[in-house]
Amino acid sequence: MLGLLLLWSPLRAAAQFIGPLAINPIADTNIAPGTSLSITVSVTNNVQPNSLLWSLSPAPAGAAIVNGSLPNTAVFTWTADQSPSTNNVTVLVQEIGNVTNVTGRSFTIIVQTNEPASTGPVINPIPDQTVSVGQLLQVTVFATNTDNSNTPIIFSLDPAAPDGVTISNVSNNSAIIQWTPTADQAPDMDDIGVIAEEQTNPPLDNKQFFTVNVVLTNNCESFDAFLAAVTQGGIVGLTNCATIVLSNTIAIVNDVEIDGTNNPVITGNNLVPLFAVFAPATLTLNGLTLQGGRGTNGGAILIQPGAQAIISNCVFQGNSAAGTNGAAGVNGADSSSGIG
Repeated sequence: MLGLLLLWSPLRAAAQFIGPLAINPIADTNIAPGTSLSITVSVTNNVQPNSLLWSLSPAPAGAAIVNGSLPNTAVFTWTADQSPSTNNVTVLVQEIGNVTNVTGRSFTIIVQTNEPASTGPVINPIPDQTVSVGQLLQVTVFATNTDNSNTPIIFSLDPAAPDGVTISNVSNNSAIIQWTPTADQAPDMDDIGVIAEEQTNPPLDNKQFFTVNVVLTNNCESFDAFLAAVTQGGIVGLTNCATIVLSNTIAIVNDVEIDGTNNPVITGNNLVPLFAVFAPATLTLNGLTLQGGRGTNGGAILIQPGAQAIISNCVFQGNSAAGTNGAAGVNGADSSSGIG
């Protein structure tokens, strides 16, 4: 029995856990009668080659779907009839060997005789992304011609894309975006525009934006001790914490003073507010950078009635609140502290 157990363990370890399958959105499209259509579809999962089984139900007569060049993709093809029609298509995908891991995604193909004015390619929806500083972000984008599916599509970026973002074609209808954000680019919410241009005469193009949340990671040896000390109150010194990333807002209920050395960064990575100060507590901050606080009320600091904050030599950067503005405080002179 022991020998059997030793053989079974590595077999299980070698298996890949795909997780519940999810197909990326597929855009509806309009085509003229007789048009040959080709659409690349994909799942969000990381999969090994030959691990997915693709099918169609329902689909118009003559439609087909086969595995694509990438393990997580497939290619739908169909040549439209000569008559106008509306065709509802559902793409199904199943993990081979696991009949319970199956999902579908529907889209519509409209065949119309009165072909509308030529338009640019349809870019498949691009999900928003989150990436850490120093981490490589890779996003594959797909587009479909609405007038001639055989004409190559060239992809490019909107000029306002952040420094370092690149895009390159990997086929006639797909491209890959790559970006490794630097520390100077975080925390930040960046909108990246993708342009798909069909190589006709004249060229036809379309554009789609998606958002990338660039986040920092913790660089604080005494992170837990910092949180405990702030909760307890008193003077808290930051001597070995260059970056503190908060996953929850810190509630200040006791008087506390946080002193920074070498201007440490406290950030919410554009996900949570940083501090909420409750009466009768006072929050005193010296020599800090408060970045990426985001909430309905109070981005970096929410000060409740009867509470107060004393701020000196601090930098506020990229904080935002979606609620109504609070009462305006009294302006302070440069390089001075004030109570507001």
